[in-house]
Amino acid sequence: MNNAPKVETLAQSVAALAGGFDEQRNLINEQIAGLSSQYGAQREAIEGTRSQQFNKINEQATGRGMAFSGIPLYEQTQYLANSYLPGLTNLANQENEERMKYRTNIAQLNSQQQQAALSRIDQQQAALNQWNLQQAQLAAQAEQARLDRQFEASQNAANRAAQAGGGGTSAYNTFYTMLQARTGIAQNAGNKDAYVSPATFNQLRSLAERNGMTAAEFNSSYKQFANPKDISGGYKAYGL
Repeated sequence: MNNAPKVETLAQSVAALAGGFDEQRNLINEQIAGLSSQYGAQREAIEGTRSQQFNKINEQATGRGMAFSGIPLYEQTQYLANSYLPGLTNLANQENEERMKYRTNIAQLNSQQQQAALSRIDQQQAALNQWNLQQAQLAAQAEQARLDRQFEASQNAANRAAQAGGGGTSAYNTFYTMLQARTGIAQNAGNKDAYVSPATFNQLRSLAERNGMTAAEFNSSYKQFANPKDISGGYKAYGL
């Protein structure tokens, strides 16, 4: 008998799928790590431009004869308000947006890995359910084969007893024992009412009649095994 298919836990399934997703996450994390140097270089460029602009403002002030009137704070303030600070703010916003985009990508990868793990578990569970069904079918077939052999043996014994003139009660007991066995397999198969099929009932009645029991006697003794709601016609299907 083949071993039952394994169904992983969620943690096991997630770990089994980690390889491909980890590779993508590592790539994104490398891109996130590179943002600091990328935007750091741009901030340095803005600082360099600020120094150049301040020097230019000072030179222009000197050219206008303001060398002895102090630092041209108004022009510097105008530059800071209109160019320098907006440039730094825009740069910080861009960096934050990129970081958020990459973090969103990682969150999406995590979600995809989780969904893939759940789908993997569903497939494993379906395989296990199918395996269990097959095992139940094999067990039912084996039990039915055993009952068929038992029935054949009891039929042969009943025939021999009838031919020897010793039929009667022992043959009827054989019928009842066989019916109980059929009832047992019906219960194992999930039939809580434990009825036998019309075909089995009619077959056994014919056997009983061949061994000296009337149809009326058989029907009266074993009617409890007939299903009044049988889809093929209720009691009528049993000849009752």
